Amino acid sequence: MSSHREAPEISKDPVADNTDVYAFVSPDKPDTVTIITNYVPAEAPAGGPNFYEFGDDVLYSIYIDNDGDGLADIAYEFRFQNRLVNPNTFLYNTGPITSLGDSHWNKRQVYSVARVDGTDAVYGGTSAVAPLLAALVARIAQRLDSPVGFLNPVLYGAAGRSALHDVTKGSNGAYKASKGWDACTGLGSPDGAKLLRVLTT
Repeated sequence: MSSHREAPEISKDPVADNTDVYAFVSPDKPDTVTIITNYVPAEAPAGGPNFYEFGDDVLYSIYIDNDGDGLADIAYEFRFQNRLVNPNTFLYNTGPITSLGDSHWNKRQVYSVARVDGTDAVYGGTSAVAPLLAALVARIAQRLDSPVGFLNPVLYGAAGRSALHDVTKGSNGAYKASKGWDACTGLGSPDGAKLLRVLTT
């Protein structure tokens, strides 16, 4: 359902209100189509301190008809989750936000996206893991009083591995966990105290 606030029923649920959909061939990739969709009408940049967000109880879908029969051949489904860094306040931020790992960024959203076309596939997106790891690294940087820098060489080295708990059981439906790095659990879950020791030695 698309609307610019004139439809009475969807106006009661603004986070689900799909106001516009744009599709165009991008000049830098002429063999692809870029699709942009807007939600939550009548937004204003000065709407803080509680900024607009996607609904965590809404399934956002983009349908694509490739053969003109009026039926979707492909759908992209987006789901969002809210996370409060400090549950004692509802504010979006508790101070200036200067980086993605800034502890002042209090109300965060993560998302997942699935392609639905009759075949199972892992397409992409984020989970709660990405912002949690970013927050951990931000806290370590704060303790060190300096930027952590590019962490990959540390995490993939022997010292970094000692600060990670290797998750060897489980599945995300497409990949299974196994010893070492795997597409299901990555390098495993970090131990913040151990990682801090690794970075200070």
